[in-house]
Amino acid sequence: MAMASSEASSTQKVPILGGKEHENSTVIDPTLNYEATNKPQKKVHQFYFVKFWPYKDLDEESKISKSQQLVEEVDQKLNRMDQDYKHLKLKWRDTHSQLYRLSNRKLSIFYGLNLQKDLLHHLLLVLDKLNLACKIPLKHKGGPNHTQGFQRWISHGSNNLVIERKLIKEMGRRQPRLNDLDLSTTSLLQNFIGCFNWGNIDKSGYTHMLEELKQIEEKKEKALADFAQNPNIFNSLTLRNAIEEQIKIVKKISLELRIEQREVKSTIEGLEKELIPMKEEVSGYYDQRREMLKQKEAAQYCILKLRQTFVEMNSMYDEYVSLLNNAKELARNKDVAALRKLSHQQVEEFMLEWNHPYVKLSESITTLAFCLR
Repeated sequence: MAMASSEASSTQKVPILGGKEHENSTVIDPTLNYEATNKPQKKVHQFYFVKFWPYKDLDEESKISKSQQLVEEVDQKLNRMDQDYKHLKLKWRDTHSQLYRLSNRKLSIFYGLNLQKDLLHHLLLVLDKLNLACKIPLKHKGGPNHTQGFQRWISHGSNNLVIERKLIKEMGRRQPRLNDLDLSTTSLLQNFIGCFNWGNIDKSGYTHMLEELKQIEEKKEKALADFAQNPNIFNSLTLRNAIEEQIKIVKKISLELRIEQREVKSTIEGLEKELIPMKEEVSGYYDQRREMLKQKEAAQYCILKLRQTFVEMNSMYDEYVSLLNNAKELARNKDVAALRKLSHQQVEEFMLEWNHPYVKLSESITTLAFCLR
C-alpha cells in the first residue's frame, strides 16, 4: 500500500479499553454525577493509522480534456504535413526525372557536336584537295594510266598519315576497275616474252595473245571516239557543289545543336535551383514532424499519468477503508496485540516508502499533501 505520511500526519484514532500501552486519561464530563467521577480511571490504548480520503483532482478533467485536444490538433497538423510532403515528394521525383533526361540529352548533344566537327573537317579536307586537283593540268588525257598522277597526289598530298592510309586503301579497292580501262599493251607483251624465253609458249597461247591485242585496240579506238565527243568526262563542279551542300547541312546541324545545348544547360541550372528550397522543405518537414511527435507523446503521457494517479490513489483509499474496518473489528474484540502489530506494520511500510532513495521528493510531497487533506 503506497503511503505518504509520517506519524505527524493526519491519523485515525482507534480507542481500546484496557491494556498498558499509550495510556491517556479520558476527558471527564463535568455533568456526570459524583459516583461516576469517583470510579477508577480506565486505560485507553490509542493506535494511529494514516488517513486517506477518496482521491479527487478538481483539475483532472480539465487537464485530460486539454491534453486530448492537443493530441487531436497535433494529429490534424501531422496529417496536413504528410499530405504536403507527398506533393513535395512527387515534385522532387519529377524534377529529378527531368534532370536525368536533360543530362542524357546534354551528353548526346556533346557527342553529336564532336561527330559533326569531325565530319566537317573531313569534308573541308576533301573539298580543298578537289580544288587543288582541278588546278593540276591533266597530261596525256586518254593515254594509258592517266589516273596515276591524281592517285599519287591524293596519297601524298596530305600531312595526315591516318587520312593517307585510308586513301591508299580506297585506291587499292578501286585499282582493279582502273586496270580495266588500261589501254596499254606493255604488260601483255612482257608476259608473252617471258613465256617465250622459258619455252612455255604454244600455238593456243599465241592465238589468245593476238585476240587480247585486238580487244585492246578496239577499246582504245572507242575511248578516243568518246573523248572526241565529250572531252570533260569528269565534271568536278558537280562533286564540288555536292560537298559544299553537305558542308552547309553539317554547319546548320551544328548550329542547331549548339542552340539546343545552351537551352538544355539553362534548363538544368533552373531545375537545380528549384531543388535547393525543396531540400530545405524536406529537412524542415522532418524537424517539425519530430517536434510535433514530441508534443503528442508529452500530452499522451500526461493523460496516462493522470489516470494512473487516479487509480493508485483510489486503490490506496480502498486499502485504507479495509484496514480501518479490520482495526475496528479488532477493537471490538479487544485484541490489543493484533492492533499493535497492525499499526506498527503500517507505520513501517509508510516510513520505508517515504525514505526510499528512488522516490522523487515532489511525488512524496504531493502524496503527503493529499493524505493531509
